[in-house]
Amino acid sequence: MTTANQVSSLLDLIINLLDTATTYQNQENVRNEVAESLKTIGAHQPNVLLTACHQFLLQNPKLPALKRAFVLQSISICVDDNEVISKLDEQLVMLVINLATQEMNMTKDSDTEWADSAMEVLVTLAKNNRFVSYVVDAILQKFPPGQTTSPHRYIVLTMATIAQHNPFGLVPFLTDILSRTVPLLQHVKTDPLRCAWSRAICSFCEAVRECETERPKEASEELDGAHSRPSSVSGHCQEVSNRATYTDQIEAVYDVVFNWIYSKDPKTRGEAAECVGELCLMIKQVRLIEDVKKIVTNMLPLYRKSYNESHMITQGICRFLEAACVDEMCPLEPYLEDILNALFPNACLDPDDTSVTLGTQAIKNHSEAFRCFDVAATRFADRIVYYLLHKMQNVADSQKLGAINVLRHLLNANGQHMEDKRSLLTMGLKKLLAVENSTSIRVKFYFF
Repeated sequence: MTTANQVSSLLDLIINLLDTATTYQNQENVRNEVAESLKTIGAHQPNVLLTACHQFLLQNPKLPALKRAFVLQSISICVDDNEVISKLDEQLVMLVINLATQEMNMTKDSDTEWADSAMEVLVTLAKNNRFVSYVVDAILQKFPPGQTTSPHRYIVLTMATIAQHNPFGLVPFLTDILSRTVPLLQHVKTDPLRCAWSRAICSFCEAVRECETERPKEASEELDGAHSRPSSVSGHCQEVSNRATYTDQIEAVYDVVFNWIYSKDPKTRGEAAECVGELCLMIKQVRLIEDVKKIVTNMLPLYRKSYNESHMITQGICRFLEAACVDEMCPLEPYLEDILNALFPNACLDPDDTSVTLGTQAIKNHSEAFRCFDVAATRFADRIVYYLLHKMQNVADSQKLGAINVLRHLLNANGQHMEDKRSLLTMGLKKLLAVENSTSIRVKFYFF
């Protein structure tokens, strides 16, 4: 049998397997067996597998959403292998990228698995610098300049996820992305889209900061000339990785996103609050100084309005504190007590307390609250020590234990700013541990 005939036979076999899996979609054992078979074939003949999957989706335009998701998942599993990536035909991958982008763009709100599967294909390919440019180009074709209607929510989420997984691959496109985003944002009115854009903007900001502080893996390696493009990481990232490059665009974004914290939807408020915090690290310091009161007085009340999104609000406050505490000229001190009062209840949660079951978000919120105290202590260590010693005088054990745990964290994590506060701490703790003091055994135990 010739090579061409072997490929044709394998192609037919894969298409038959896909047909079997989609015909017996409700039979999990059949679907799992087919998935394993496709995974094995993909590891040895990835280009044939991608060709078959591409062909199968094009030839079955009426295939239901969950069945299309299965085919896309098979592609994603195949390309999520470093050994396979180097074997992939570039032109074929471009066809797959365009197909996945089109599939994602066709999904409705209820087609979560289909959309997630298409996004996973794109993000998996975009993790590799050989293909990231092609993926972002395909995404931007669905987001042309001058639009007043947002692209599909998953187009936005895909840009966000690429920024998280491959910041050095995304950042060279960021000026172009922001030039399309800035005029659009004021027209984004629905809460799901506002959440998606808030998430994406957070990811863009984080990507820029990472590019400022880290070197790409390829910095010391020569990228294969046949597989890289002029606009890719190697030739472009260093000149666009400074956050000052985006200041004007970011401030325009900040003006719009700040208004989203007034949304009636709790999730939108939480996402917007986190996004505002990230943006505080990107806007000009003079703008931050002007807006300190506005930020504090609008962010802190969100805890009462968006309880389930507390971890996002705390993370936003933490980023704001990072931006405000590096500059002695930033007038944060008048608001410090209010900020600490808002954060402290979150720090009082005890993830080690077996009598209380805390969810993942509550634990994350607790960690972020600790981090807020850590950041604030870089500038206001004295004030924070006095604040925590005062909290230890509270009659409630939970308050005392919270204060003890925060102090312990600060001493361990922020020693350079707390070193000269030890005598002050000793004096305060002696009073708390005195024999005649009414401190409970449980609280005293926490000191040792």
